[in-house]
Amino acid sequence: GNPITIFNGHPFDPLLDANGKVIGLKPDSGDYNADGVNFDFPNKPSTALPSSFSRQQYINGIAPATVFGQPAPGTEGNLKRAAYRNPGFINVDASLIKNNRFEMFHDNIDLQLRFEFFNVLNRVNLQGIHRDLSDPLFGRSTSTFDPRILQLGARLVF
Repeated sequence: GNPITIFNGHPFDPLLDANGKVIGLKPDSGDYNADGVNFDFPNKPSTALPSSFSRQQYINGIAPATVFGQPAPGTEGNLKRAAYRNPGFINVDASLIKNNRFEMFHDNIDLQLRFEFFNVLNRVNLQGIHRDLSDPLFGRSTSTFDPRILQLGARLVF
């Protein structure tokens, strides 16, 4: 892969799922526009929120779910698509490779030693947030990508 990976976080949408049952036109069902599909968009938050947040906000929660209003039955929520972004990601990988050549029994033998480091900086990269407004963990990132990993290897070619 690439030795350095940096991106600013994928967009996410707060969604209304409630209990996961499609009831249609019933408050808290998650299907406000009666199209037979849950995960409809809520209304804009009652207080202005930035489009991206600090790492601490992602850990503690970007906002309480109650700031997002529920649309009236039979209508679409007025929150625009991709209004917010998940946490960014920075990763640096590195490899050290040493090639050695030996002669044994009149044949050349190549020995390659590999030391590979993934997430060299050991940066904590947060995964995406919980985006279901009915989830008690809404707005929080509760998991991370892999920490630093060291991989050792040898390859013998004869």
